[in-house]
Amino acid sequence: MPIDNLLTETGCQVWLGFAEFIAGFLLLFRRTTAVGAALAFVVFGNIAISNHAYDIGEQVPSALMSLLALFVL
Repeated sequence: MPIDNLLTETGCQVWLGFAEFIAGFLLLFRRTTAVGAALAFVVFGNIAISNHAYDIGEQVPSALMSLLALFVL
């Protein structure tokens, strides 16, 4: 799969959406907050890098969410 088609692949978008949902769900409970914050940092960091690489225009919000996840961690 070429790198140009990475963000247009439906499977990649579904996987990232599922990972965001799981990270948010794990943040709801005190015992799983650290795992949820670590997963959110990785997922949002991946999204921020992808947005920057493809110049989508959403670099700041996704980078901010990644930094907030790091703050919670």
